[in-house]
Amino acid sequence: MRDTRIAGVTTNVEFLRRICESTAFAQAQLETGLIERHRAELFPQRGSVPHEVLAAAALAELAHEERTARARAARSGDPHSPWHEVDGGG
Repeated sequence: MRDTRIAGVTTNVEFLRRICESTAFAQAQLETGLIERHRAELFPQRGSVPHEVLAAAALAELAHEERTARARAARSGDPHSPWHEVDGGG
């Protein structure tokens, strides 16, 4: 499993590799609760993203949506239509 490489599609090869390398798998402790019981080992936590970075990304996405909506409104037959708004108002 460690040498498996698949390009172009999303797979669960990494997850399967972690299962095969787990202590429970090596000791043949296989049953339907294996994944839930060994969740911490099978789904390691990655580094968390600082809240400031998430906030900046959210603001950038909102700004992009607003620019896109304005451009779409300018090209439309009714640039003042509330259907072009992205602020949740209307």
